[in-house]
Amino acid sequence: MYMKIKQHARIAAQSLLATFFVALIIVSATQAATTIGNNISTGTVTATTITGTAISGTTVTTSDIVDITATTDTPLTVNGGTSSTTLAVYQSSTGDILNLFDGSTEVFSVLDGGNVGVASSTPNATLAVQAAAGKTPFMVGSTTAELFTINASGVTVGNEDGLSFADFRWEGGSLSNLLQVDASADRVGIASTTPWGLLAIEQATESNSFLVMNQGSSTASFVVKGVNGNGRVGIATSSPSAMLSIGGASATSTLSMDKFCMYAGQENGVHVYVYLATSAANNSPFATTTTSCF
Repeated sequence: MYMKIKQHARIAAQSLLATFFVALIIVSATQAATTIGNNISTGTVTATTITGTAISGTTVTTSDIVDITATTDTPLTVNGGTSSTTLAVYQSSTGDILNLFDGSTEVFSVLDGGNVGVASSTPNATLAVQAAAGKTPFMVGSTTAELFTINASGVTVGNEDGLSFADFRWEGGSLSNLLQVDASADRVGIASTTPWGLLAIEQATESNSFLVMNQGSSTASFVVKGVNGNGRVGIATSSPSAMLSIGGASATSTLSMDKFCMYAGQENGVHVYVYLATSAANNSPFATTTTSCF
């Protein structure tokens, strides 16, 4: 009887001791993290290397490099399900903020300070695009609708595919259509929303609608005055006094031509052709006719 009581007491003690150690192990593991198979589901994990298939806990902290490697699947997927930022990368020192590689080639870089490089590891502007030889560095549109392109030769091209809706409009300080390219009509307008010619300038109250002048000169070689100037045209003068003015007061010669012929109206309203008579005296060289001399 004594032996049986002693044996039962020993078994009870062994069971109690085993239960204590199991509970101790469970408590210790729970304080670090709860581990079920390959999933770490709760708690805080502080480590250099984590081997498994899923981490769904609150915080993962490491003071060393984290290396994620996969050969048959996507190495890393970040899924955001809230209104907060899904992914934030912070650089508190002077190293690059982000580097993306295709093999050993760096294809995208964000430097310390914020300069972004596409195919450039040393961007010298807020955004720098460096294309490889033979490649198009920049294109807006698609493979079937190129709206704006800087091609491999460095040529800037708009509407490469000749789309009728791909107009171009540049606004000024007060003009909403300072420059208008009408793709459907194949016309260019200055201050015009609906240019009527291949190149059309719509006059307003400006002093000069069209002006050609020598470098550093204030005297126009050719000018078309605005509406306030009645559309007068001046050649070698900035202030045409007639619908067509050639030269100013100091001009030594205003018109040079071979055969002279002009169609003009007389005071009586009859239009005649004016020409230089072959044998007319110098003091009356002009003759008139109703027959065209053009």
